[in-house]
Amino acid sequence: MLRFRAPGALGAALLWATFLTAQPAPASASIVQALDLEELVAQADRIVIGRVVFAESYQRPDGTIATAYRFAVERQLRSDGPRALDEPEVIVRVMGGRIGNIGMRVEGEPQFDEGERALLFIRQGQSLAFRPVGMAQGVLRIRMEQGRETVRQSREGLMLVKRAANGRLEPARGAIADHTALDSVIQQVRQIVLRQVGAKP
Repeated sequence: MLRFRAPGALGAALLWATFLTAQPAPASASIVQALDLEELVAQADRIVIGRVVFAESYQRPDGTIATAYRFAVERQLRSDGPRALDEPEVIVRVMGGRIGNIGMRVEGEPQFDEGERALLFIRQGQSLAFRPVGMAQGVLRIRMEQGRETVRQSREGLMLVKRAANGRLEPARGAIADHTALDSVIQQVRQIVLRQVGAKP
């Protein structure tokens, strides 16, 4: 769901356009298929631990707003080729952002703060930018808790579902439990990469 905020008549027009075109979703969330860790790894061209060093929002030709985040790569768990191993940064593009007094939010798209660290499952998008796999599912935010680094899957704005044996969609959990140790997730990811590609990442 898109949410626009703008002053005066422009704001009213954008809000009215959103009201006419938006499709309602429970709890104002994007409904997407839940991906487990195996699926996140399989769909990612690169898996990196990085820190946000710069962010810039811009308007796309269709009038929507997107934000490009530049991540300094601290650790690489999977790359899409030998050249990527030498690249010290990656650009991650998400929908939504703010330009002056006009903002756009897309439920389920991650947003980052400068200096924030995350384990990213990303795939090649347009030009040189990457996109998170499964919207915010492909972002594991890194936090320090009681002296150890933990990760939390970024699921804000998402309603995760899986198709049951009877064909019905049912609520589903994310790929990992909150407050999982970062080292444990890294080990799991490395094992999955070895199984999937048959070589060390």
